[in-house]
Amino acid sequence: MNSTFSKLTAITAISAAAVFGLAACSSGADANKDSDVDNSSTTQLVGPVVVDVATLDGTDVTVNAGQMIDITTGDLDPASFAATIADAKVATFTAGGKNGSATFNPGITGVASGMTKVTLTDSATGKVYNFTVTVN
Repeated sequence: MNSTFSKLTAITAISAAAVFGLAACSSGADANKDSDVDNSSTTQLVGPVVVDVATLDGTDVTVNAGQMIDITTGDLDPASFAATIADAKVATFTAGGKNGSATFNPGITGVASGMTKVTLTDSATGKVYNFTVTVN
């Protein structure tokens, strides 16, 4: 009888721990009622603007602040590209290259509203691409 009571007590204790443990992990319907988080709208990610380096020279590429220009280089080595950006407050450059088996294109990210001139140079071929980036 004492053994049965001990087993019953142990099972009850384990069950109670499981129930209370799961209840602590769940959220009630009003869990975010007093939160400063606005769950009424969703944030959408904006993809990059993809531009082929062969068509880039002399163009104006427009992006939003935070959006990136992905510069595809075709058969050219993406690591051989460097950029000079006239106004770094408007846009920044990210070098391309390889990491293991992954290849990353060079890119430019819009930072703040404005317009800036960009000179992109391929050190392997000596080719220079001049274009403008406008950030909304």
